[in-house]
Amino acid sequence: KDIAFDGLLAALQVGEIDAVISAISVTPERQQMVDFSNVYYAGEDGILARAGSNISLGGVRDIAQYRVGVQRGSAHGTWVKTTLIGAGLMQNDNLFEYAQADDAIRDLKEQRLDLVMMDLMPAQEYAGQGGVKMVARGLNQQLFGIMIRKGAFSLQAKLNEALTQLQNEGTIARLAEQYLKIKATQLIAPP
Repeated sequence: KDIAFDGLLAALQVGEIDAVISAISVTPERQQMVDFSNVYYAGEDGILARAGSNISLGGVRDIAQYRVGVQRGSAHGTWVKTTLIGAGLMQNDNLFEYAQADDAIRDLKEQRLDLVMMDLMPAQEYAGQGGVKMVARGLNQQLFGIMIRKGAFSLQAKLNEALTQLQNEGTIARLAEQYLKIKATQLIAPP
């Protein structure tokens, strides 16, 4: 089923779906509510600015001075809240959450935002389309797993067995190369 990202957790919890596979980051906050399969992919963030911008980010603290857009419910939003806002480095009203990444990119191009933080692959796609550029990456590594209801141990075991087989056979690496254009040698090894 195709469900809006910010509705995935609720759909899982009420039993509308059995599992969520949608670049779901394994985070401590989510682990309190749901269980996960083994990590199948390790990714990183990409941070975008307008193409004509002179923004340069040397590290995490540099983000705090800007208006930042994220997808609602994403691990990137949680990371900004915890790492920057929670630490008193960034004002809460400088974080803007969007239902769709396209809306954040539109606001970035129209100068209502200074930065948009998302997974690296979509960030690279947006940068390739023009109007925005990558100004940083890799500040917030993400570990992706399949999200399941708390206590669904039988399903979890089956998923983990299948993931192990797919990794050992090289299928996950081939899929990453085919769909993400990432060579097996460029993959960040999952823990």
